[in-house]
Amino acid sequence: MRTATAKPVQVIQWATGRAGVPALRAIIERPDTDLVGLYVSSPDKDGKDAGELCGLAPVGIAATRDARALLEGPGDVVSYSATDVGRLEEVVDDLCAILESGKDLVTITPTQLFHIPTADPAIVSRLRQACASGNSSLHFTGIFPGFLCDSLIFSLTNLSHRIESVTMAEMLEISSYDPAMLKALGFGEHPDADAQGFSPDFLNFYWESILHYLAEAFDITFDEIRHFRETAVTDTAFVTTSGLDVPAGCIAALHWGLEGLIDGNRRLCVEHYERLDPAIAPHWPQPPQRGGYRFTIVGQPGITVDIAFEGTDPLTDAMVTTSNRAVNVLAAVHAAPAGIIESFSDLPFVPGQMA
Repeated sequence: MRTATAKPVQVIQWATGRAGVPALRAIIERPDTDLVGLYVSSPDKDGKDAGELCGLAPVGIAATRDARALLEGPGDVVSYSATDVGRLEEVVDDLCAILESGKDLVTITPTQLFHIPTADPAIVSRLRQACASGNSSLHFTGIFPGFLCDSLIFSLTNLSHRIESVTMAEMLEISSYDPAMLKALGFGEHPDADAQGFSPDFLNFYWESILHYLAEAFDITFDEIRHFRETAVTDTAFVTTSGLDVPAGCIAALHWGLEGLIDGNRRLCVEHYERLDPAIAPHWPQPPQRGGYRFTIVGQPGITVDIAFEGTDPLTDAMVTTSNRAVNVLAAVHAAPAGIIESFSDLPFVPGQMA
């Protein structure tokens, strides 16, 4: 199971949502991965061919809702793409069942696993026990958190001396996001209602792990981690491409984030500028091209780097890159010793695959 081989890795794809579909497509198209199973939660997808579910020709693998039967069948490693929004306990149950079955696992949720030392100790304990029980390995990855925070940021800061601060900003137009997720973020709400109902726990749950990971890497200790959030409203009512009604005078753009402070000064910051329409909040920083990410390093010298998506929907591009990061490390995780692989740097060099 742990011996390096040229034989394709047998992969089970778990979920076919916004991130799962591009992962499924990549697994089917790669020569070094062999799709042997597909888990879906929707009755409408049960029994359908995996190729057809991701826009490809049939491949002879039928989707199933029977997780137990799937885990009792063939497979070296599972690519897990199911959402953890409102279902963290269910996700952890899934991860443990997969690991206990003896299959290795690459997951893009939950994001707290990006920094194991500050993740929920009870969750980490369960996952470690599952790895030991199944002699299996686990790795969390993605893009933000993920590639931007565990790889690219270190290459960029390696060019500067005496770094005062580092800011990483996601800038996307996200009108195609699922309406339930948009509502959870506060879009479509009146600012007064949002101010009363929003909890910073949401920010901490999904992104605080990035600050802890980077603080450890840069060998600094924060005096305080502080959240911030501002909103912008639309003057005219509209409906997003995903079907969310946004009344006039309600939130159509959000700027939020977390910052790590030392002696009252911002040292590390993770922030988001998210719009439902690119014309809203023109006074905020504008994204590169249609959307992407911006790194701002204050140091000697100061450096600003933009990563721009070139597709028609930057949110889709963000999901695709998240999925590709996971698929690209499947073989490396399968070849790794059993246990939790806490950092991307613990894996061998993993480039993308040339066409």
